Amino acid sequence: MSYELQQPKPKKRGCLSTVWGLTSAAIGVLILIGIIGSMFKNGAVTPRTARSPANAVAILETEAITPTITLTPLPTNMHGPTVTATNSPVPTSTPLPTNTPLPTSTSTETPLPTNTPTPVPTLSSVEALRAAIVEALGDSDRDVERITKLEITPVAVLIEWSINGRYGARLARFDARADAVAILKIIHELNPPYEFIVLTGTFQSVDKFGNQSEVMVMRLNYEHETMDAINWQDENFVRDSLPYNIYDIADSHVVNPAFETLD
Repeated sequence: MSYELQQPKPKKRGCLSTVWGLTSAAIGVLILIGIIGSMFKNGAVTPRTARSPANAVAILETEAITPTITLTPLPTNMHGPTVTATNSPVPTSTPLPTNTPLPTSTSTETPLPTNTPTPVPTLSSVEALRAAIVEALGDSDRDVERITKLEITPVAVLIEWSINGRYGARLARFDARADAVAILKIIHELNPPYEFIVLTGTFQSVDKFGNQSEVMVMRLNYEHETMDAINWQDENFVRDSLPYNIYDIADSHVVNPAFETLD
């Protein structure tokens, strides 16, 4: 004998139970939609595309567990006491100390004594004039001094000299004129104070007894203005021409006839 297992037949529900089931399901869906809508409205749930009612229930269950955190913004523009910031001066850097020079010794070295030169005596105007005239006239050829007298007074220069003449009377007469020019030129160059000049020339004389002596043979006087009028800058004139008329330009003159002419 064989037995066949038969599945039980489902029971048929009544109309009321079916309506109640559908109504409950609809209410549930409406409640679920309301909850989801409120959540979207409050920003708790980000809308998603293509959600089915079944997925909405699952999401609702997971999102309901996670609490919603709302960030409250910090208060702005809190009116508190105003703090005014002032620019504090920046501290300046203190310069480093410089090297202070060591105190110098005030003691000075005393120089060793040097050999003090012996002062050279200076020639007086008379001595200087004498030396210059002797050099200009040259040595005597008669063994007598060339300048036998020289004196400078407040107003005059007085000079006496010996005329050379060993080589003949004619040469002696010309030497006398040339000597006078040379003496006047030295006085002009040294320019001692004077108003006039007196030149006295001497020469050797022999009397009738054969005695020799130095006698005056000429005296020539020249004032300062006459000296200034002579062209001393023209050396050729002074050397070649002036001796021939040296007696004529004198302010006064006395000449021995033996020396007056050149013949």
